[in-house]
Amino acid sequence: MDVHNLRATRPDGSTKLWQSEQESDVAQNSYPTRRVLRPRPGSMKRPKWEREQDDDPVLGRTQSTYVALHTPDTHPSSPTRNRFAFGQTVCVVWCTRSRDTALQDVAGANYYIVPQLTSVTEVTHRRSSHFHRHTYNNFPLAIMEAHEADIRRIADDVRAFHTRGEPFRIFHGSTNSTRPPHGQPTVDISVLSRILHVDPEARTAIVEPGVPMDRLVDATLPLNLVPPVVMEFPGITVGGGFAGSAGESSSFRHGGFHSAITSIEMVLATGEVVTASSEERPDLFRGASGALGTLGIVTKLEMRLIPAGGYVELVYDQYPSVKDGISALQRETENPENDFVEGIIFSSTSSVIITGRMTDDPTPKDSSSSSRHPQTFTRPNDQWYYLHVRDRVSSPPPPSPRTDLVPIRDYLFRYDRGGFWMGEVAFRYARVVPFNRLTRRLLNRIMNTRALFRAGLGGGSRMTFRYLVHDLSLPYATVESFIDYVADNLDIWPLWLCPLPPIQQPTFHPSSTTTTATTTEQPDRGPAADPVPVLNVGVWGKAKGSDTLEDFVRVNRDLEAKLRHLGGRKVLYSHAYYTEDEFWSIYDRDWYDGLREKYHASTLPTVYDKVKVDVDQERRRKGFRNRLAVSWPFAGLIGVASALRT
Repeated sequence: MDVHNLRATRPDGSTKLWQSEQESDVAQNSYPTRRVLRPRPGSMKRPKWEREQDDDPVLGRTQSTYVALHTPDTHPSSPTRNRFAFGQTVCVVWCTRSRDTALQDVAGANYYIVPQLTSVTEVTHRRSSHFHRHTYNNFPLAIMEAHEADIRRIADDVRAFHTRGEPFRIFHGSTNSTRPPHGQPTVDISVLSRILHVDPEARTAIVEPGVPMDRLVDATLPLNLVPPVVMEFPGITVGGGFAGSAGESSSFRHGGFHSAITSIEMVLATGEVVTASSEERPDLFRGASGALGTLGIVTKLEMRLIPAGGYVELVYDQYPSVKDGISALQRETENPENDFVEGIIFSSTSSVIITGRMTDDPTPKDSSSSSRHPQTFTRPNDQWYYLHVRDRVSSPPPPSPRTDLVPIRDYLFRYDRGGFWMGEVAFRYARVVPFNRLTRRLLNRIMNTRALFRAGLGGGSRMTFRYLVHDLSLPYATVESFIDYVADNLDIWPLWLCPLPPIQQPTFHPSSTTTTATTTEQPDRGPAADPVPVLNVGVWGKAKGSDTLEDFVRVNRDLEAKLRHLGGRKVLYSHAYYTEDEFWSIYDRDWYDGLREKYHASTLPTVYDKVKVDVDQERRRKGFRNRLAVSWPFAGLIGVASALRT
């Protein structure tokens, strides 16, 4: 099928080209520029028109195409009443910026477009106040052809690098890694950000790696489905969750995000396109998970979905010590009624364990709830989640547990505003801006995780050499000792607790096979050793005694040594200061090198190449501009400017 000449079938049987409206058509109505019709989230008000202008680089004029899908028939009390399901009507509009990107716009849900279109979808062209309806056929086929065209281009690029024997890296278009960038040639896969298909009967989704969590959730929730594990930051992508390591509050039951992936499409470093699953190339499928894209380029993923409730009922329990909190959290992971389990340690004398269960009943089962109205966390006036938790447990304890009823989407992205508590760290850096509800509301635009990563948490910022941002997983038996170390040596609070299930080694995912402190060599890395459950500790903040670069490196090196001694592992999105020998004493190099050789991945960097930090490069940045870029208040101003571009 020629996607550039896709035709629409009118009700009378005649056809019309996909590129349908001429410039003169646009001039006939009252909207001479591109219109994007966006629904107002959380509101039943009519959508509003937003004006945008973009000239078609091929035709040299503005092209406009207007799409209408069907609006959902959901119960008035449903929290998803303003979300859009497949085969339902929503006046959604997009402009075909060029013939090559038209199908990308359809599939990418860039303007609230339902990502998976049915085989017969109504399309509306607006002329003055009149609507003419046409029918476009085979949209899924056209979307898949667009995907395959992109894969051919990517494979050609990779093949050229392989022929020259030239190393390359992958440009994803976005990242939530804090690792500094490396200056090497790249293969651009940022176009791969489409949801290709969602099957509500099979409870599966087929997506490209650049699809972020919020778009994935918005595509599946209208079908009362959700991924088993959803990363709390809406900008983290499906590909990032698979190639990295992502454990969230549902992971104690479902495993890491990678556990929901059932098959992948990959472009190997030779340019060959292959598929891998537990049945086909199982070694590649297992090895690519957590290998940071060093075995090939993942270009398509199929994943499981599970039934979603409309709400999550949360229960907050406070404990007077770290030890009691850890014990309670471990007990809650064994409770079959819990869908979510996490903890926040506010201090050595205040640990809060939070459990959640999905429900469709909007009435809390417990009268101790602060309100029978749902508690939200995504609106500008809402309290940040961790502050809300602190406030809930600081009040006098009620006779029954403290509970909240939270809409499912608000729960899944509860840490987006404030980036856990790194937003508070940003306020502390500013010094002159008080940290209160009013200032958080006024600065809400730059206090979401996408903005915070642009402002200073992301790997492109040199401020990552000023603040610790680590997820560190340990056996339950050694977690308390590790937290005592963090309290005594780093003085960072709060800390996040996330329980993770056993993961069979060899793997790059957080995993352990020991229940006690170890020597510097972690034993039993092979597949014969039995893995044990681990508890992830989120350590994010300014460590005491780390004001200079040398002190910062020393603090990180000491932290890594303590982690190894206690049988733990890092999640490899963050800074790593291991020597190469130290790194491969933790991970199974023979297994990994065997995979790289079998699948010809020599032109891709190794995992160690990707995670190591080039401290010498940072040391060489001694010029006036370089010093200014990390000095107060200039670093903060640069961060705010970067955040405003989000």
